[in-house]
This record gives sequence, structure tokens and C-alpha cells, in this order.
Amino acid sequence: MDLNDFAVNEDLFEGGFVLMLSADSGVRLRSAGSDKAQAVRERLYKPYASFREIPDDIQARLTCDWIAQGLAVEWIGPWTIGGAPLDTSDPKAVSQALQHPKFKPLRTKLLLAASSEDNFRAAAEAGAEKN
Repeated sequence: MDLNDFAVNEDLFEGGFVLMLSADSGVRLRSAGSDKAQAVRERLYKPYASFREIPDDIQARLTCDWIAQGLAVEWIGPWTIGGAPLDTSDPKAVSQALQHPKFKPLRTKLLLAASSEDNFRAAAEAGAEKN
């Protein structure tokens, strides 16, 4: 087996790929396994290192913080909540918005996309085919 079968595009792995969620809005996500994403996750979870189990409410907040600070590189297009604009340049505002229970499907979609190496591998293969 060729190890290249498991290779990812390093630029996209760290810099992110674009996941369009509507015709005009999306998010550039880096891989959950990237150095940057892992460093942010370690920083966020460090205060809870001595916990046997992190309570669900804290875990949910940490997940939203990780998405906003570690996984999302850029929010593309207009993002609103009930017609009011969301300041996607502010990770704290994004994290607070994502914490609402009704946005759990969005959190799940973003986490799955950032965790799927196929998203980064497929892009690497597409780039190779263009050359």
C-alpha cells in the first residue's frame, strides 16, 4: 500500500477548506487534527485536566469555543441570527451563538467536517489532477 493513499494537502489541513452551507454563506475549516486546532483544544481543556468528567454544560461551551477559535479559520458571507447580524470576526460572539441548543446540528456538521480527513484528502487529489 502506498502511504500517499493517506496523504492530505498540508496547506488545507492547517489553513482550511471551504464548506459552503448555503448559496452565499460558509466557513473555512481547518482539520481537527491540525497543529493549530490541537493547540487551541489543549489550551481550552487545560483548566479541566484534573476533572474526572467534565460537566455537560462546560463540555458544550468548550466545544463551541474550539469551533470558534480552533477550527473556523474564516466565516464566509453574511451570518445572522433571526435577522440580526452575527459578528463572525469575534470568536467569543460566535461561540456564544453556537452554544444555543437549537444550533447543535450546525456544531455537529462543523465538527464532522473538520474531523473528516477525506475533506482534506479529496482536495489534495483534486489539486494534483489539475497539474
